[in-house]
Amino acid sequence: MRKLKYQTSIRSEEIVEKVKSKATETVFEVYWIHLEEHTDITTQGYVGITCQGSRTRFYKHLSDARNKNYDYMFHKALRKYQDSEMIVDTICISNEHYAKELEYKLRPRDFIGWNTATGGSGNPGKLIEVTSTPEFAKQRSDYMLNAWQDEEYTKKMLDSRRAYYEETPPWRRDGESVNHFAWGLAGTCYVLKENLNWGKGKICNYLMVNNGSFCRIFDYFLDGWNPLEDEDYQSLYPTSSYEEIIEVYGEPSHYHLSWQRSGSSDVWRVADDLYEAFHNKSYGVKDLANLAGVTWHQAHKIHRRFKNGWNPYKDLRWLTEFKGYVHEY
Repeated sequence: MRKLKYQTSIRSEEIVEKVKSKATETVFEVYWIHLEEHTDITTQGYVGITCQGSRTRFYKHLSDARNKNYDYMFHKALRKYQDSEMIVDTICISNEHYAKELEYKLRPRDFIGWNTATGGSGNPGKLIEVTSTPEFAKQRSDYMLNAWQDEEYTKKMLDSRRAYYEETPPWRRDGESVNHFAWGLAGTCYVLKENLNWGKGKICNYLMVNNGSFCRIFDYFLDGWNPLEDEDYQSLYPTSSYEEIIEVYGEPSHYHLSWQRSGSSDVWRVADDLYEAFHNKSYGVKDLANLAGVTWHQAHKIHRRFKNGWNPYKDLRWLTEFKGYVHEY
């Protein structure tokens, strides 16, 4: 740990630890982070509260300032000055309620010292970004309104956007409107379409995805786009072979969800136990029916699936339905 300059020396930490060891509730500190030339706690530096210890909280602030591009005044100050120039004072040790009251008295409104938020808000350390303030919002609104009333600016922006869409394929575009998960599976969809002659609905059912997200991808297929021959697409999303896809998602002939049929979930819910009995003990239909407590007819269907090579441990749809598996492929 870097050496941190504490105006109160190490005694502050020792006092806090003693109080914590005897306290019956969480102990909070009100702390003041400032430069040596700062003399007024009510107008200078940063005031905060923490139950982690002021040293720990300071280094968390420092880490956020260096690793996260937040536009907070306090983080700008931390990036501007060396941590050795900072002084951390523990002002008060108390319960949460009193700590918030004191923080509010020291920071009764936004934008005092390095603080951007009013003290005592109930979320120690959480600040308001400058870009979310009413003043900034009005400035941005006025600027954009004036800009879009300029015909030359409007034409320039529209031409730029049009060129971006013409030159940038959808899997490379930015923004929340682009479903990168769906485009990442475009190659897989194409392989299944070519090998199995399946349509969009059947493929999406097999891959356990919402087919509404794949409409545009299949429109691209209709227009002749082949993701397997698109070098740019393959450089971003290398497509697995048909055999590799089957290894992950299971035998295509088993893609239908038999356990969703009326009255059949009881036997499929214990498919893993039945599979172990079939695979390790060579259980037949009668034995599987007795083990699951179902009819021979119900056991016959799952026994046939086992004989054809179905393994519930490798079926993502079965794992999702009965074992809470979260599909992220």
